[in-house]
Amino acid sequence: TKRSMNLEENFLAIPKQCVELRSEEIEMIQDLAKVGFDVEKIAKVLDKDVRLFKRDFFTAGTEIYNAYQSGLLLAKQIVDAVLLENAKNGNLTAMQQYYKNLEETKCENIRQEIFNND
Repeated sequence: TKRSMNLEENFLAIPKQCVELRSEEIEMIQDLAKVGFDVEKIAKVLDKDVRLFKRDFFTAGTEIYNAYQSGLLLAKQIVDAVLLENAKNGNLTAMQQYYKNLEETKCENIRQEIFNND
């Protein structure tokens, strides 16, 4: 029916992007996210329209959103790897932080399981 088609279209909607990016710009967004640049600074570095860049930045599924989130996760992975090495070498503070991170991840996974809307 027409109504069920509209519902399916809503679930399968892919966000329309305002800003087109080259592959090297996507990598640059990841790199700048790793070092904590905010959305406006990244847009200026890439010489993009800030208003349109922000629209894509805050829209899940766009190249900008995905690249930024990927950069954050890559940075976390690097920091966590160093933390784990320090914990393995007997650093008590690193051990405490490592176990704290594990608990936070466990809680987040449980939260996702309970409240998952996908």
